[in-house]
Amino acid sequence: MFQGELIGIYVAERGSDDLSALERVDAVAGQGLVGDRYYLKHGTYSPKDGPDRQVTLIEIEASKA
Repeated sequence: MFQGELIGIYVAERGSDDLSALERVDAVAGQGLVGDRYYLKHGTYSPKDGPDRQVTLIEIEASKA
């Protein structure tokens, strides 16, 4: 089984804002991370029936491009 390590949590209130690093955040099922643009419905999103993306996980290798 794959195991990973969470090394950072970042949120932004609006899509144009810089990301803010947090040590901890409340996650609400079906809504996302409290204070983030998608939780606040200030981000770019497409309302639709069914599950949506509330959290994005990025492998560290992808961020070192």
